[in-house]
Amino acid sequence: MNIIFVSMRSTVSYLGGAEILTQVIAESLVLLGHRVVIYTAGFGGRRCINGVYIQETPLLSFPMKFRTTLLPLYSVLLEVFFGRLKDFIAADVVHAIDSDAIILMSNWKFLQNKFVATIQDYTLIWPTKDYFLKDLGTSHTHKIIYSLVAAIRIKVKLRAVSKLRYAVCVSRFIAKEVNKVNSRMQLAIIGNCISPFWQQIKKLIIRDIDILYVGKLMPYKGVDILLHAIFLLSKTHRCNAVIVGEGLSNRYVRLAKKLGIEDCVTFTGPVAYAQIQGYYLRSKVVVSPSIWPEPCGRSIIEAMWNGCAVVATNVGGTPESLTDYSHGRLVAPNDSHAIAKACSTLLKQGKIRERYGKKAAQFAHKHYSSERIAIEYNRFYTLIKSNRLLL
Repeated sequence: MNIIFVSMRSTVSYLGGAEILTQVIAESLVLLGHRVVIYTAGFGGRRCINGVYIQETPLLSFPMKFRTTLLPLYSVLLEVFFGRLKDFIAADVVHAIDSDAIILMSNWKFLQNKFVATIQDYTLIWPTKDYFLKDLGTSHTHKIIYSLVAAIRIKVKLRAVSKLRYAVCVSRFIAKEVNKVNSRMQLAIIGNCISPFWQQIKKLIIRDIDILYVGKLMPYKGVDILLHAIFLLSKTHRCNAVIVGEGLSNRYVRLAKKLGIEDCVTFTGPVAYAQIQGYYLRSKVVVSPSIWPEPCGRSIIEAMWNGCAVVATNVGGTPESLTDYSHGRLVAPNDSHAIAKACSTLLKQGKIRERYGKKAAQFAHKHYSSERIAIEYNRFYTLIKSNRLLL
């Protein structure tokens, strides 16, 4: 089967949830014998990574604001161009995962019967709630213009979702929200998956990291809450915490200094995806302190896969992956005391922590292997191609 993924950014230049998911699924489908090409923004031409062809094109490189406010014209122009490309003509499925690509392509008529969207981004289904700007302290001097642009964006996003015929949702929670916007589309619920190159048996490294966080350094991810939890934890434990990711690094380094925990918190900055697994293998407890409703938290699944006990907030689709008192602990969001207490218990009680980690790994290996997820995608694609999914 010829499969095209379209993502405005790729793991070659950016590490985000949609970009990692695109690359991992593409690699997994290649191992099933499919030909997969990822079209993304850039000027690097075509390259092959792990069997996946990555085609960079400057046509997808326009600034974000123009992709939103001038979307109708931009979309029409790109539809004419891509509709003539051999890759798109020969494709059995064209799949968009990031929200920008979905918005851009949802109305392309030549893709009507083979366009699939994976919805794992709340900006599409809750366009009036902007979790990503929460607590950033941003101000808009031109409020009238900003309000007008925001109204256009909301309309554009809702229209894009209403046009979709086939969609993959990464959790039942997301599927429920999507149905509120468009109850006519055909849905498959297929979660995140682990890279096929992570699944080789690796020698276990000594778990010398007490607390690990992997993700964007942003308020909606609850990093502020986590640092306050580490402060509380430091009163009774000499803990070694590592925070992996990029974002508002300076803000959180300053907060760590203000709390007096700079000696026990290490900020790694951005880390190549191929190297992240090593941090999980070294960690005792992985914390996901998200405030926003995580669709299907990748760091949670990756931590479970690598045998870590997990402390996560009980939000969004997280309870579908993490079972409280089995794989770790679920706590209320915005509660640094609850996070600190759960972490303290797991650090003190090694046998319980190891039992959680073992059960977490068993669950993740059963439900989130690349082979299983690729087969689910392949089944959905096959039904679409054969017209056996009827609206």
